[in-house]
Order: sequence, then C-alpha cells, then structure tokens
Amino acid sequence: MKRLIMFEMALFCSALLIAAGLVQAVPSRSQQSSTNKPPLAFEVASIKQHVMRSGAMVFRMNGSGSTTQSLRATGNRFEEKIATLSDLIVDAYGVKNYQISGLPTWAMPGAALYDVIAESPGEAAPTSDQLRQMLQTLLSERFHLKLRRETQALPVYDMVIKKGLKMKSVEAGAQPSTIAKSEDKANRSPVSKAVVGDNPIGTVEVKPRMGEIGELVALISLFLDRPLIDKTGLTGTYEYAFDTQDFRDELRQAKPAPSIFAAVQQQLGLKLEPSKSSTEILIVDHAERPSEN
Repeated sequence: MKRLIMFEMALFCSALLIAAGLVQAVPSRSQQSSTNKPPLAFEVASIKQHVMRSGAMVFRMNGSGSTTQSLRATGNRFEEKIATLSDLIVDAYGVKNYQISGLPTWAMPGAALYDVIAESPGEAAPTSDQLRQMLQTLLSERFHLKLRRETQALPVYDMVIKKGLKMKSVEAGAQPSTIAKSEDKANRSPVSKAVVGDNPIGTVEVKPRMGEIGELVALISLFLDRPLIDKTGLTGTYEYAFDTQDFRDELRQAKPAPSIFAAVQQQLGLKLEPSKSSTEILIVDHAERPSEN
C-alpha cells in the first residue's frame, strides 16, 4: 500500500513538472523525423574563383536596395557568377550588405570573386525560398560559414513629406500624364513638371512613373548607403517624375550621391532625414576560402 501511494505521488509530481514546462515530453516519432530532417542542399555544386580581365569592373545592384532579389534557376540549374562571399550571403539570407558584419577582408564587396554553378535534386525548378536554403547549406559546407543574428541600432534615413508634395494621387491603372524635364543649373539636378501641349523650349520629355510608395522607397534606396524608412504615411497609387540620370554614375561610389537628396526634394517634395532604427544584422563568426572544384 505504501509503495502504491509513493508511485501515485511520483506520477502526480511528474505531471505537474510537465505542465509547468520544467520537464519536456519526449517528441513523437513524427516530430523526431521532422527535427532530424536534413537541410535542403544542391545535388552537385562547383565553386571556382573568377579572374577579372585587366580594366574590367563589376557592378552589382542587389544588396544595396530595400527589396531583395529573387533567386531563380533554369530548370534545376542555378548559377551565381562574379560574386563575393558577401554577395552570396545577401542572396542566401535575403539581407542587404549593410546588415552583414564581421566579414574577413577577402570576403567583402569588391574582393575575391567566385562563380557558383549548382544543380538541385530532380528536374523541376526549385522555388526562390528553396534556392536560398540550398545556398545557405552550400555556404556552410564549402565556405564553413558560421554566423549569428543580432539586433542593433543602425543609421537610417527617414523619408518624410516636405512642404509642397509634388506627387499626384491617382487611381490604380490610370494613364500617366505628359511630363517634361528642365535642368536646374544651380543645383545640377533635374526638375520635372507636367505640361500641356508641346514641350517648352529647352526641355526633354521624361517618362513618368506610377506606383505605390513602397516602389518609390525601393528605387531611392538603390542610391543610398543605409536603409530608407517610409515615414510619409502616404497610401495608394501616385504618379511622379523622378529622373535618376544625373546621379546614376555616383552610385558606383561607396557613399550616397549628394545630388539625390536635392533631387528627392525638388522632384518629389519629399525629404530624407538621418535617423537610427533597430535592424537585424548577421555577424560572421567564421568563414574560409572554399576549395575549388
């Protein structure tokens, strides 16, 4: 009788501990198989260092903007050429260059370049998300990449409305109006205006853009060295004239083009203000040059 009471008390205490989360129940067989499921990986992969010819330049836009590039495969074949380890991390984890910290010198943008050619299992083309997971596995196995995530307060730009908004709210699917561009010689920045009839002398026609604010944020972000946060509160579809030609060449420099701030104010009636915001970053704890094959 005494043993029976002690056994019942033990069962009762175990139930209390499990309910309190102090003892975890053993996962079921289906849970175990799901937990132990191997990560998605390419069936075969080749990584070779890319040797640039003398005088050649590399210019990649992915990783600098506010939207992430979708990965695509031709059938089951995936290629990523003329890419640094930094570029590959951008693609694999869907982050931007400013969200990566701790890279060794050889892995930074503009350093050692690689050509990656890989094939996924089966014949069907994998999705962008599946390609990212396979690329993460490849980086872990071939570059011995180890990283962790942290949240830090990073410099950003807040996009706010300046007095005199120069964007027109329109219905989605509306036909754009005619836009003409004249040159502001003092600020060396294009100024666009809507015109009726023939274009004024000394102006050239600019194809107007039409879209939601998120699309505009993505466009402007291409020319900035830090994230751009929309603080305008604007919703819906807008038409605007925004000519990036004057500062397009300055994008190749590792700093924001000075003229873009003036262009955003003059052409859009918006302003980019320096600020700080909590942003998730990837800290690289370890990375090695890959063995080629």
